[in-house]
This record gives sequence, structure tokens and C-alpha cells, in this order.
Amino acid sequence: MRVRQRKTYKRLTYEDRQKIETLYKEGKTIDEMALLMGVHSTTMYREIARGGEPYSADKAQQAI
Repeated sequence: MRVRQRKTYKRLTYEDRQKIETLYKEGKTIDEMALLMGVHSTTMYREIARGGEPYSADKAQQAI
């Protein structure tokens, strides 16, 4: 089991959201995406909710 270190605050950019959209389409889990993006899993859950179903980087960017 991997122990997660405490993450520092990170604001997601549009480029980050595009990467998330790609990872989402590849079927990655929330936890996998969070580790790859360097954010807390709670941040990723909020981001996925912001981008809708299916996740859209454009929709998430407009929602901020």
C-alpha cells in the first residue's frame, strides 16, 4: 500500500483539465488521476463533478 504525502495547494489549469479529460476517457480511477496530477483525491472528485458526465475540460473551465 502506498502512503500519500500531504499535497500542497494547486490550482488546476486548462491544460490540467485537458489531461484529466484524456485520463478519464482512458478509464483511470479518481485515485489514479489524482496521483498522476499531483492533487488530492477530493480535488479530483470536485473537478469531475464540475466537468459533468462525461467529463469535459471545456465545461469545467467555464464553470470556474
